[in-house]
Amino acid sequence: METDGGVKQFKLQIDMQCRCTGCARKIEKAMVCIGSVSGVEASVADVDTGIVAVVGKVNPTKLCHWLKRRIRKDVKIVYPDPPVQNSKQE
Repeated sequence: METDGGVKQFKLQIDMQCRCTGCARKIEKAMVCIGSVSGVEASVADVDTGIVAVVGKVNPTKLCHWLKRRIRKDVKIVYPDPPVQNSKQE
């Protein structure tokens, strides 16, 4: 995982529609693995709400994609708001 810039704080939201023990266990394992990702200094997860708070020099978008591949659930950046792509740029 590439790092860039300074230390960032951000939150990710995991889609928790299924709350079975298997899905909860898969998410808990992924939360443990986030700490081993290069650039992540600290992470705190709440499995009940699906919110993961991360502090580090890691790119939030790349970490979001890494987590999506890891747990096969929808993950999005909720804080800070993701940059808006203007489709009318010239």
